[in-house]
This record gives sequence, structure tokens and C-alpha cells, in this order.
Amino acid sequence: MKRIERNTFNGLRKGVNERTIYVEIPVDWTHEGRQGIHEMLTVEKDMAAVCIGPNLDGIECIRYRPALHAKERQQQEGEDIDAIMQRLPRTDYTWNGYHRNAIKKTASNDSDNASEEKKGEETMDTTKKTATKKTGYKLDALRRALNTIDASAATPHISTTNSKLGCIPSLNLLPVVTCSASACKTCAKGGCYAVKNVFRCGYDVNKSSVLRAWTENTILARNNLELFERFMDHYLSGINPPRLFRIHSSGDFFSRAYADMWFRIAERHPETRFLAFTKQFDVIASMEKQFSALGNFSLVLSAWPGMDVPQALREVYPVAWLDDGTETRIPSDAIKCPGKCETCGLCWNLKATGKDTYFAKH
Repeated sequence: MKRIERNTFNGLRKGVNERTIYVEIPVDWTHEGRQGIHEMLTVEKDMAAVCIGPNLDGIECIRYRPALHAKERQQQEGEDIDAIMQRLPRTDYTWNGYHRNAIKKTASNDSDNASEEKKGEETMDTTKKTATKKTGYKLDALRRALNTIDASAATPHISTTNSKLGCIPSLNLLPVVTCSASACKTCAKGGCYAVKNVFRCGYDVNKSSVLRAWTENTILARNNLELFERFMDHYLSGINPPRLFRIHSSGDFFSRAYADMWFRIAERHPETRFLAFTKQFDVIASMEKQFSALGNFSLVLSAWPGMDVPQALREVYPVAWLDDGTETRIPSDAIKCPGKCETCGLCWNLKATGKDTYFAKH
């Protein structure tokens, strides 16, 4: 075993714990090195090899993530790593969603890339202006993203940074395509911040890490709730689980089955306080068990001007109103959102105050 392999082995043995999500091991390392690390990760750390793909340096790697169930890990335990590599699927994307071609930059093509990037940005700006003028949002681009990625290759993604949330982790879905009809008629056309954010790195799902991550989350939520739920359980079952967690800074509870899944997750993880805003009023009303029954879940109804909010739900949940100067339903005692969740945390306890909140468009 080479020195770098042995150092990696020792580092992973000491450092990998229940909160570690991904590990990458170069495929060109010695068989002894790869086999030793593989056995340690599967036997001692309860992880499993899932695919082969490039890391951010473009190096081909075997990727490991926490095993979703005992059978997945047991199938690889003690098996030769070369045999496992023969059947692992291959991908051209990094864990972060970057395409292989996007991370291979050499001195010979830097100038060409710069020219193409500038041209692409100009085209994107023109397209964005045209789309905004016609529809107010890029629904066609969201649909293309959903149709581009193979469901079997989708991986869950937790967002760990946000200008408003700070370091509070969140799980995001694509906006608009998971939102209610009333939301599509109001906020989606009126400047939805999630639509702006999902396209901030471009409109190509093969090049935008944000668009790809949110698209993969949406595909999994629609097609494989069991895997989605196991992933969240694993993430939240660490030695130091997050104190606060935001569900959907983008996206919404698009189905009752999906909403019920989040109820079960929150019920199993009382040490974490969950927050979600929703405009999917019909879905919430249809749930078998209401989020209000959980002491660690704060659900806030989100209302834009012109959007009807069912009175039955308003009696159970607080409301977050958009203050654009035209909204007349904001209660006089509603609390103004300061815009910094990490240092405020009010919305995680909004129900206890007995008051609504309001915020400016952002």
C-alpha cells in the first residue's frame, strides 16, 4: 500500500462517522490500497460503493455513500474490489453535479472556453429576458431538466449554505413544477426568488450544480420515496444532528405521500426542529396526521397578494404574508421578518407566539 493510500486509510478510519455522506477513492490506486479501504468502509463504517465517476479534479474515483440498508452493505462485504468495480455504474458527473467536460480545462483551450462562456452568457441573458417577458419564469427549462437526468442516477443533495439561512441545512426541490396552481399564477410570475436561484448558474442541467441538485432531489421525491426517506433518516441520525432544518427554501409538498413522509421523518427525529413554508394548502388539508401534532415541526402558510388562504388552515397554522404595499390582510401585530434565519430562528417557533409574520419580496 502506497503512502497516500495508507494515509487515506488511516484518515478515513478516524474521520468517517454517521454524518459522513460521500467518500471517493481513485480507481488507479493499487489493488491493496483500494481493497483495504473498501473493507474498512463497508465493514466498519457501514458504507457501500455506488458508482464510478470523476471528482472535482477530474480523477476517476469509486464513490461510497452510507448503505441504505444492511443487504446493500452485506452484498459488498468481503468481496474483491475489482469484481465490484466491474458492475458499478459509471457517470460523467461529480457528486456536486459538474459535468466531466466542465472540469477539464487546459491552458490550450482556456481562451476558447472564455470566448464560449461569454457567448453563452450573452445568449442566456437574451433568453432570460425573452422568457421573463413572455411567461415570467422558465417552466420549459425546468421540464427539460427533469427529462434530461436518468432517475436511476439521481442522488439526494442537502444544501448547507444560503444567503438567508446561513449555515442552516435545507432540502430543496425544483420550484414551479412542485408548487400549487395558485402559486404558479401568483409568485411564480411575480418574481419568485427560488426561480431566480435555481437558474443563477445557468439553464443547462449538465453545467449548473444548483439546477442539477434540485432536479435530482425532485426526481427522487417523485419516483423513489423509500430511498429519499432512508437518506434523510441517515443524515439526521448522526452524533451531532442539526438543531434546525429547513424543508424547501425552494419547492413544496407536491403530494400527500411526500408530505406524509416528512411527518414520519420529523416524528423520528425530535432533536431537530423542522421548518417549512407551503402554498400547497389542499395537500396539507388532506394529510392523515397534521404537522401541528408535532412539537418539533413549524409549518407556515405562505400567502402572496391575491392568493386565497383557507380559513380552516389559518386556525391551525400561522401565515407568512408578502408585503408589497398592496396586501391588506396582514394583521397589525404580525412580526416583520428580519431576513436572517441563522441569527433569528423566529419562524421555527412562530406558532408559539400566536402571531403571523410578513416579509418583503426577495
